[in-house]
Amino acid sequence: MKPLFGLTLLLFMSACTTTPVTQVVLVIDFEPEALSNASRVEVRVIGGAGRTLESPAPVFTRVLDLSAMMLPPPWVLGLAPVGDRLDRAFEATVVVRDASDAVIVKQSVISSYVRGRTLELQLGIQEACRGVSCPDEPTTCRAGSCLDPWVDPTTLPDYSAASTASALDERGDAG
Repeated sequence: MKPLFGLTLLLFMSACTTTPVTQVVLVIDFEPEALSNASRVEVRVIGGAGRTLESPAPVFTRVLDLSAMMLPPPWVLGLAPVGDRLDRAFEATVVVRDASDAVIVKQSVISSYVRGRTLELQLGIQEACRGVSCPDEPTTCRAGSCLDPWVDPTTLPDYSAASTASALDERGDAG
């Protein structure tokens, strides 16, 4: 119950302030086939300066045992820039592993913030990326191809709580 409470409290506090909140709500969802034969999911967020994440620092790491999962996807994670600095960016990576620890699917996204807006960033883990390895940095799998993981935050929609169902954890400073 704590994770859902944390996001609810974050969004409630955001609604009660006269100053618009600068944050990104990361929504992690999965195509059902992407989770077949999966035993756990790793979620990692790092933050750093600029689009290239200079001097990256870990912000959030969670390993989720799917056999014990109480909250079905989509999972929601609220991210805010350290010190409200818009020169900060973050990278979120999701790794789906099987029982032998082999990677089934790995996908990432890199983005940043827009002052005074709460943005929604969807990270959909896709079956088409099963077994696709993207060795060139920085690239990630999308629709079965290795592409640039950067998402321009000015293209993101405002967050709508109605579009998400589960909270992975409460807000973290990301970048």
